[in-house]
Amino acid sequence: VATIVSNDIVQNYDAGIAEDVESSCTFKNNIVAWNDDGIDHLDSGEVSYNDVWGNVRNYHGLSAGPGDISLDPKFADKDNGDFRLQDCSPCINEGDPESPEDPDSTQADIGVYYSDHPSCPPACPFLYVWDGSRYAADNNVLAWSEHSAYTGLNKYDYYLLRVAPPEGTGRVRLQLRENVQERSLIESAALYALDLPEGIENICVSSSGTVYEYLPLAPPVNCVDQNGKDVLELVRSGDDVLYAANGRDSLVADFGEFSGLARTAYVRPSAGFVVLAAGGGKGKPKLAVAELTGRDTGL
Repeated sequence: VATIVSNDIVQNYDAGIAEDVESSCTFKNNIVAWNDDGIDHLDSGEVSYNDVWGNVRNYHGLSAGPGDISLDPKFADKDNGDFRLQDCSPCINEGDPESPEDPDSTQADIGVYYSDHPSCPPACPFLYVWDGSRYAADNNVLAWSEHSAYTGLNKYDYYLLRVAPPEGTGRVRLQLRENVQERSLIESAALYALDLPEGIENICVSSSGTVYEYLPLAPPVNCVDQNGKDVLELVRSGDDVLYAANGRDSLVADFGEFSGLARTAYVRPSAGFVVLAAGGGKGKPKLAVAELTGRDTGL
């Protein structure tokens, strides 16, 4: 029986961890990032509370285990071999609750190094949702509010919860955490429970709080990177085969015709935004559309 606990398995040209012989393996509290395959065919044993992120294919032959996350671990300086966690890392206090506490008397971190010193640039508050066993990371909120453009201004945001609360309890428990040394001034927070009309399944919420219905997700019909290379097979479905972006990399994806209008998406993964443009031309679109809108649900 192999036990692989609290490691950083990073930047390998093959699998981060693979099972070559039939055996039982306990694999938890590890960071597996920027490899070709993340975790490859661990057929038996326990896989849990790992951060598996940014691999070309995160899981091969198995699915994420209990407590596994897939978020940038935010190393101090991975390119120069410094794999300590920044203070805003999502791996902090997210290891197996049954593992021994870290030296700072908190829940175990994921990875080799535990963090008890702030070292992260300004960030936003993080929202956590109780999933029945732990507070699981859901989203960062009030994005960009720490930047000078918002000095003296109020910022309002609306989010759909991504983590499902436990069913049958009639209760939703949320946490807002500051993961770095900065101050948040939050005037109000509210949870909206929507009773959707029959037949409405796909919804999103705008920055003004309006709820929209959108069409079922459709894969692109063409997709190229900034060098014109065809990367369609990497992005056309929601599997663990990923397009790995670095620096100023970008994608241009053609989604074909929607209600008679061609749509092109210009994607800068490293910047975290998607811009839509009318017309199916080549290269970066000329006409930017601020947000996706669909049929107003009236909610």
